[in-house]
Amino acid sequence: MKLSSLKTSLLVDASGGIVGIHVTATRKHDTRMAPTVVRRNSRYIDVLLGDKGCDDKKLRELCLKKNIESVIKYKEFIEEHKKLNQATGEET
Repeated sequence: MKLSSLKTSLLVDASGGIVGIHVTATRKHDTRMAPTVVRRNSRYIDVLLGDKGCDDKKLRELCLKKNIESVIKYKEFIEEHKKLNQATGEET
């Protein structure tokens, strides 16, 4: 089997130190990989920051269950998502 690429996701702390890592040879989307990283490292996470690629209801629910504040920008499918993104002070 020839390996053409690797997808790497890093969990870093506020000072830039690597807390967790997930590497896969498949083309998994961030919403499929993020829960694994969160479950493995939840004891180290107080706040999870993510871009629109991490916008997933199940990930938000996992963070809530693990007492992790999730700051993840919403994909803007509806007007409410645009308002939520603006409320966090992030550009849309």
